[in-house]
Formats: sequence, structure tokens, C-alpha cells
Amino acid sequence: MCGVALNFFYSALIVFFQYLFDYANTFSLLRWLMGGISVAGYHEVILLGSLLLLFLLAIILFKKEFLLLTAGEHFAQSRGLPVKHFRIAAFLGLTFFVGAVVSICGPIGFVALIVPHISRLWGKNRYGQTVAFTVLMGGGFLLLADWLARTLVAPADIPVGIVTSLFGAPFFLALILSQLKKAE
Repeated sequence: MCGVALNFFYSALIVFFQYLFDYANTFSLLRWLMGGISVAGYHEVILLGSLLLLFLLAIILFKKEFLLLTAGEHFAQSRGLPVKHFRIAAFLGLTFFVGAVVSICGPIGFVALIVPHISRLWGKNRYGQTVAFTVLMGGGFLLLADWLARTLVAPADIPVGIVTSLFGAPFFLALILSQLKKAE
């Protein structure tokens, strides 16, 4: 219910801003809200590529800490990891990275939901393999979605966020249903 309430609140804010903007700004806002990679030029690619390298470096440098957390909070604490501080730092770092990507491309939904789950299956919960699969599959999934967005209704170019949501929403529902069946 909280998600529904937040969705209505933020939808109202979006519609409010659309009402205030002129036509050109409203169209630009709508395109950004649907998410797309067609707005990225070389400057944005260099910026996001640099951030990706920093993000991957952090994942490599803090491999031990992430592995300790996957074993459980109490286990990680017993091995000397300040769990609360590490989670906050990891959350802030990830928020910064995701915020930078969203500020340029808009919200491209479900990539971060679909890809890690499949990567964990293929990586067999091995940290290095899972990270590699996630990076490669995330880019591959986004390229496939972009190709579909550009070719499904050619010559029109639909935002890639629409395509990823069309794949992601059924995947998310199937994931929830499988978790509910396991809980029974």
C-alpha cells in the first residue's frame, strides 16, 4: 500500500509539472520519464563510463565485505565488519551511481531487477562470476531492449524504458509468485 500511495503522490507531482510547462518542455519531460539512451552523447558516455569504472573498482576493493554480508549480518559482525556503517556507505555509493545514470537517461525500469537474479543463477553465487555476468548481461539486455525499441514500430523510436518495463513487469510478477509458492 505504501508503494501505491507513493506512486499516486509522485504521479500527481509529475502531472503538476507537466501542467506548468509549455509543450516543448512537457514533451522533453515525458521522453525523459520513459527512459532512453538515445539522449547520451560522447560526453555522457565518458562520464558514465568513468563512474562505472569507479563502481567496479569499489566492488572489487570491498569484495570481502560484500561476501561477509551475504553470509549473514551476525556472521559479518562476528568477523569484525561494522555492518551498519558498511551498509550505509554501500547504499550511498550505489545511490550516487544510480542517480548519475538516471539524471542522464531517465528511469529505465527493471534492468536492475531482472539482470542480477539471472546473473546469480548463472554465476552459481560466485562473487566474481556474478559481478561479471551482471555487468555483461545488464549492457546486453539494455542493447537488446534499445534495438527492439528502435525496430518494433520503425521508423518511430520508442523509449527503451517502455521495452524494459514490458519485459520486467511480468518477470517481477513471476518472481513474486515463485517466492510466495516457496513460502507455502
